[in-house]
Amino acid sequence: MVSVYFANISARSYGASSDSAGSIEFTLSVHSLIKILPASKEYFYEITSDGRGRYKFNDNIPPRSTKCIRFEIALDANAVNQYYEHLFWNINLLLRDVLIENHRNNIRVVPTFIPKIHTDVLLVTNAHVGRSEFLAYQNLFRLFKYSNQTWDIERYGAFHNPELIWLNTTELIIFIYSKPESTFQTMKSDLFLQHMKSSENAGFICIGAGLPMELDFGLFDYNNLQFIDD
Repeated sequence: MVSVYFANISARSYGASSDSAGSIEFTLSVHSLIKILPASKEYFYEITSDGRGRYKFNDNIPPRSTKCIRFEIALDANAVNQYYEHLFWNINLLLRDVLIENHRNNIRVVPTFIPKIHTDVLLVTNAHVGRSEFLAYQNLFRLFKYSNQTWDIERYGAFHNPELIWLNTTELIIFIYSKPESTFQTMKSDLFLQHMKSSENAGFICIGAGLPMELDFGLFDYNNLQFIDD
């Protein structure tokens, strides 16, 4: 979903009425691997012959008010070959059919986490992970014949996301570019403990810049399955 918020900061209204300051229209263009879906009853826009989304206001936007418009989008099946790349989308604002503003942004393509399957490794990524590093990990997992899937922090948020259950879906959790002292902000200690007790092969690896003393939070007694307190 692409959401666009339009703020009318002037003292005049804009829209379709004869006494407005002029007609307003948005056009959305996207990367070839992104498809604009046909409008539903909730979202009123049309798709042009060249694949762009076009939204024209048929009502008025009152002075000093805000309007939100949304375009439904989906990734093409071939987007799986672009994991951890950024695909552009571009939106134009036209006043009386004249371009007055342009905004460009990107959609980062990441794998979908599937809670109903079990893998050897769960790779936890964030905004610092690029495609080349992701592919390097995939090659490493293939070398060791490890099944794996990915949890991206930007997409799914912290590990205690109540809407997605990752517990008991993996043996080894690998955090990439996660500072040791901030790992508990991603994964609560009680979930760490539940994970470590879930299997005799359970474990976690935290990869990132940090001093050895910063790892004190994660000293773990594998024999007694508990964290070690100083």
